[in-house]
Amino acid sequence: MKKLLLLICTLISVMSFSTSVQAQKSEPDSALHERLPEFPGGTKAFYKYISRNLKYPASAIKAHIQGAVLVTIIIDHDGSTTVDSLNFEKIGFHKKVTDETLKLKAKEEVAIEINNLFGNMPKWTPGYQSGKPVRVKYTLPYHFQ
Repeated sequence: MKKLLLLICTLISVMSFSTSVQAQKSEPDSALHERLPEFPGGTKAFYKYISRNLKYPASAIKAHIQGAVLVTIIIDHDGSTTVDSLNFEKIGFHKKVTDETLKLKAKEEVAIEINNLFGNMPKWTPGYQSGKPVRVKYTLPYHFQ
């Protein structure tokens, strides 16, 4: 019984070792065919584009919106960008704003501004997987103060 248990444990160890070795051997080949999307000019150019083109809506200033909006974007096969979703959970109001209509309007205008920002953005170099362009989803925080 002990010999059988020892044999089973040894077989399991050998099989798991050979599986991990095979995975390590195939990894470099797949890495050569995968590439993340890139904004024209790189990361610095991306942040420069954001800082030059993102406007703080007047209603957001009036409502004293502060915090981060989590923006999920999709970079498509052709490098075009679209906003997939916006998450306002981390947004607050610096001063106590009781006007719910103003809060709603401020969030709507921030959403419009972010959609315009990404809708007018220059095309990215698309992401690639297995040598083919693919859609890639990113979630980025945008801070309003």
